[in-house]
Amino acid sequence: MVWKPVAPLQNALAAATFYIVRPKASRVLPGYLAWWLNLPRVQAEIDASPRGTSIAYIDREALETLHVPAPPLSVQQRIEQVVGLWRKKKSLQVLEHVAAFANALKEGRALYRP
Repeated sequence: MVWKPVAPLQNALAAATFYIVRPKASRVLPGYLAWWLNLPRVQAEIDASPRGTSIAYIDREALETLHVPAPPLSVQQRIEQVVGLWRKKKSLQVLEHVAAFANALKEGRALYRP
């Protein structure tokens, strides 16, 4: 799983099993890259080259050899916007479930059904 940080990383140190990827912003936007790396076919390609014995990890060389398609920045921005909207929708759905659960607690409704 790949995440786009919400704030720029300053003086960050990644553990041996993590990589900090900084794309050239003039060619590839970070949110687009995170979206692309999380595509099922890309994940399958990455999974095909795991290293490690008890804990699998991605070899840096395998990551560096991935060919990242770079559509125009306007298309990448649009993808980032759509992914952002999808994440907001998922967050709102979670909040709705939390609110329903809180209401059930306040009203003393049974939480478990026998």
